[in-house]
Amino acid sequence: AKAAGARLIHISTDHLWKGTSPNVTEEDPPAPINVYARTKYEGEIAALAEQPETLILRTNFFGRGRPRQPSFSDWIDRGLRCGDSLKMFTDVFFSPIAMELLCPIIDEMAQRGAAGIFHAAGRDRLSKYDFGILYAEIFGYGREKVVPASVADATLAAPRPSDMSLSTAKIEALLGRPMPSCRKSLLALKKACQSQTMDAD
Repeated sequence: AKAAGARLIHISTDHLWKGTSPNVTEEDPPAPINVYARTKYEGEIAALAEQPETLILRTNFFGRGRPRQPSFSDWIDRGLRCGDSLKMFTDVFFSPIAMELLCPIIDEMAQRGAAGIFHAAGRDRLSKYDFGILYAEIFGYGREKVVPASVADATLAAPRPSDMSLSTAKIEALLGRPMPSCRKSLLALKKACQSQTMDAD
């Protein structure tokens, strides 16, 4: 990018901290606890070192994945559609945003010439369980199949932060408006899914 005279936009993650504090800001120093988070943070450092005007957007987005690599929301949808019981954590928090709403924000940030680190996430902090309940409600599934569970009882291969929620105050100040709620994001995903279904027909 530097050689071509182009600006770089680096999509980073909300996994960069230990997960002991809610709504972390861009000023909170990262403290990664797994390889994924450490390499993402190293990517931020390398990008800024090579090109200080890089735009880094830390986020947690959801949307339709690829057939061979289903996304988190795909997993929820398939489970609810099949009538499976979905164990979802009540003690893991995040601030998700739909790809359908994130992509225009990325484009707007680029058009504004923004540089530095911004948290481009949803404005709501909610648990994975609450996300599942809201998903079921908006997509018309029965919420009784979303079962509360604790991350403490899960056997995860690597440690993960229990609170990945991001403060969006900085990006909201630049854009002059609040970031979208989780409900708005899920409604955008539903609209995109309906559009895809109509196209397929």
